Amino acid sequence: MIPKYTIAFIVVISAIVLFSILGNNPPDGNYLTGYQTVPSIVEIVTVQSYECNFTLSEGWNLVSFFCLGMLNNRGRVMQSINGNYSMIFRYDAFDSDDPWKSYNPNLPSWTIQQVPYMDRLSGYYIYMIENSSFYYNGTKKYTYIPLKSGWNLIGYPRVINSSINDAFSNISYNKIKTLDEATGDYIFYTVNGSSNTLTIARPYEAYWINSTASQTWIITAE
Repeated sequence: MIPKYTIAFIVVISAIVLFSILGNNPPDGNYLTGYQTVPSIVEIVTVQSYECNFTLSEGWNLVSFFCLGMLNNRGRVMQSINGNYSMIFRYDAFDSDDPWKSYNPNLPSWTIQQVPYMDRLSGYYIYMIENSSFYYNGTKKYTYIPLKSGWNLIGYPRVINSSINDAFSNISYNKIKTLDEATGDYIFYTVNGSSNTLTIARPYEAYWINSTASQTWIITAE
């Protein structure tokens, strides 16, 4: 066994050698690892506590969740309506080989399910067996949604209603549509259209948006 005073002496000598190498103003780079020091930028993001609380109707619903983060366990998110839904679909425009992702709670455990996580960026088709109240206590923060040229299915991560023009004012598109819960039909907004049936964007709704270019929708308002 090495005596304690020997260990202490080694530690002190090591510290002296280290400070002798680095000095008071060490140059750029790391003498110990050999890697170059790289400056980093840290983004401070304001996160607010928010809860989602709304009703999903029997049949198909096209919805989004502003209170979710980026990677939320599906089972935890859907816990409040567990047993009352039979299917979830989402559409990933960036996966051209297999854009449609699905989850069916009635399939056996060995089945590969494609919606293990849920987020605030995406829109979801959820088939409800019966009317059910959804509740989830989460957070809300500024959001950046990447869009691919063509059709994208996206969430609406805001807590207030807004006109379609105002809600999507910082991106370029030619058509938006969503599912009308009352009728089960799609309603549309076409740029410069004279007979638009979709005029207001609302929390918990999701939207198909035909983007004219690959771009990012930045949402900074509530």
